Amino acid sequence: MTEDRLVRRMYLYSRKINNETQHQNWCSHTEALLKEIGLTNVWESENLGSKGVWETRVRDHIQKAQEKQWLAAAKKSKKLKVYRKVKSSLVREEYLMHKNVNGRTALARIRSGEHCLAINTGRWSGEERSNRVCNWCLGQTDNWVVEDERHFMMQCPAYEDERKEMRRKRQQVYKEETDDTDVLFREVLGDYSTSKAGREEITQLNKISLAFTEQAMKKRNKHYQEMWE
Repeated sequence: MTEDRLVRRMYLYSRKINNETQHQNWCSHTEALLKEIGLTNVWESENLGSKGVWETRVRDHIQKAQEKQWLAAAKKSKKLKVYRKVKSSLVREEYLMHKNVNGRTALARIRSGEHCLAINTGRWSGEERSNRVCNWCLGQTDNWVVEDERHFMMQCPAYEDERKEMRRKRQQVYKEETDDTDVLFREVLGDYSTSKAGREEITQLNKISLAFTEQAMKKRNKHYQEMWE
């Protein structure tokens, strides 16, 4: 932009006022925003590059700044312990694209900690973590074990049939199916960041995970309903 353009002249004047008096104007707000997203050097040098490059750069820096704020907030919540393990960037998760509404809802609740498992409901009454036990395991096997997300998805004998069926279907889709329980837990929750599976395979694997989560949660809800009747 040439120096004689009115917009350029107004910008230079506002910038001068901002530098000399610290008066709040649109220039000062622009400076603060650029600093907030890590582009202080651009404000100081005024070197934007081409329009396309500049727009891409701004979007990338805004994304990174938002992710940084989001991760900082997530770290403060005990409820988001599982969420932090399976989500590291602000992108739309593939499992949310599926039509299985009940499965999507159940999986999203498991990921976010907003579910009906004892590990979460015990928080409401201030119950000690060690006392937030799985009532199925306590009643059927006399096993005192905390009902957290991992226990529900990977360990509880109540859903072993559903779990075996899930594993069988997963192995049909992806021949390199993992035997590592930690990796499998993350993948069932939608995190394939360490997997070599392709996009189409991940789509099918997520579909299987949603079906398992829906069936297991439905079975759990029925069990608890019968227990309290």
